[in-house]
Amino acid sequence: MKPGERVLLFAHPRSGSSNLYQILQLHPALEILEEPFNENFVNWQPENKDYLGLVRDVESLDEQLAEIFTRFNGVKVLNYQLDDELVEHLLLRPDFCVMFVRRRNVLQTVVSNLIAEQTNLWKKWDMARSLETYYDGLRPLDLDDVRVRVERLSWHMQLCESILDRRADGRVLKIVYEDFYFAPRKEQAEYVEAVWRFLDLEPIPTTDLEYYLQPELTKLNSPATYRFLPNAKEINDLCGSDSHGWLFESGGSGAAV
Repeated sequence: MKPGERVLLFAHPRSGSSNLYQILQLHPALEILEEPFNENFVNWQPENKDYLGLVRDVESLDEQLAEIFTRFNGVKVLNYQLDDELVEHLLLRPDFCVMFVRRRNVLQTVVSNLIAEQTNLWKKWDMARSLETYYDGLRPLDLDDVRVRVERLSWHMQLCESILDRRADGRVLKIVYEDFYFAPRKEQAEYVEAVWRFLDLEPIPTTDLEYYLQPELTKLNSPATYRFLPNAKEINDLCGSDSHGWLFESGGSGAAV
């Protein structure tokens, strides 16, 4: 990275950003603070500071970031954690090189997030028991709520894209979840190399990152787990679309892949 440059890992929930965060953390030149503006940040470790509670405007946001950057050289932020004005400020800060992670299938993103809200299980490596025991009691999702969330997330992703397109310095790397994690191995290695090139860092062995690059090991949700939702077929048939994605890859039929 250039002198004085910081990494901003910016994403929306359930986009694979936790895996990418772990990959970045494995590089000896990077020390990224994970979600300091998360509403639960102060609960994760007793010594954590309530950064979110101290942010009121752009000036106070920059004050908190200045403190963070005395110990870290990057932050991970999810799109909902700050108001749009503050998000715009973050994405356009000239000292940030921005890694924007998004997911092409917005419906799966929303449903995965709603499942996590029910189970309070956000990362596979946090499981204390079998996945089925978390999912057995899933309640049906409100279809209207799913539709609203899909539309809102799609709009916000487009907003963030338009903000980033205003940067003229080229310090933006856009990563699509489906391409990064589900590409053939050779292409996936090229994506990882592109990350290190973007950050101007020497690559580390891909074997060190292997666990976080394998969705079958780290991914919580799939067509099989979506079927634990009592109204999974209705969600797929009534909320899915070619533009926002389907819960099941077979589209409107609702059949599992």
